[in-house]
Amino acid sequence: MTDRPTAIPPPTMAHPFGFMARFMVLFGIMEYLYFQIPDSLLRDLFYQQGLATPCAAAINFLSAHEHVTATRGILQSRAVSLEIVRGCDGAGPLFLLTAAMLAFSVSWRHKISGIIVGVMLLILVNYIRIIGLYFVVRHHGIWFTLVHSYIVPTMIVVVGCVIFACWSTIGVRRIL
Repeated sequence: MTDRPTAIPPPTMAHPFGFMARFMVLFGIMEYLYFQIPDSLLRDLFYQQGLATPCAAAINFLSAHEHVTATRGILQSRAVSLEIVRGCDGAGPLFLLTAAMLAFSVSWRHKISGIIVGVMLLILVNYIRIIGLYFVVRHHGIWFTLVHSYIVPTMIVVVGCVIFACWSTIGVRRIL
């Protein structure tokens, strides 16, 4: 009888339906809590300070002649008025990514680091989205609906999926 090496079975992975159930519950909770926040609080605090002000500064840096101001979550110039509202703030993709990372069976350390990096990347993508939408309205207004409603939301979800795929691959390699 010869000694043949035996394969070591991989660690038990969580059942995919368990992941989906955890993901859907977590995403639902995040969405529910998000819609409990008053619009005025989002507009006056988060949209103004967190989105409109930095985006106006970036637009003015990129194109100084625009003279963009940010008031109550609205990017305003002589030629453009672009309001940031609920649903256009990037919260949905952030919740999708965060819920997926929390639901995935890896260490808490990996989850937390992934959420921090993933959220930062999606926030950066959202800034680019808002700045890009300003220039679309400014120079090709007829494209706004197509870009705002279809192209960019799809792109952000795809970016979130790529972030999750890279992050989960690293997490699974650490388990194995």
